[in-house]
Amino acid sequence: MISNEQRAHDIALATAKLFAEQQFELALRSPKANIEITTDIYPIYVKAYKSALESINRDFN
Repeated sequence: MISNEQRAHDIALATAKLFAEQQFELALRSPKANIEITTDIYPIYVKAYKSALESINRDFN
C-alpha cells in the first residue's frame, strides 16, 4: 500500500504535467511565430501537492 504522501505526489505530478501540456498546446495554437514558454511548474507542483495531501489526509485518516 502506498502512503498518503506518495498519493499526493502522484496527483501533483499529474497536475503539473497537465498544466505544462496545456501551456504547450496554447503556444502551438498561437498565431505568433516565436513563442517562448517560461512557466516554472515547480510552484504548481508544490501547490497541488499540499492541496492533495490535505484532502487525502482528511478523507483517508
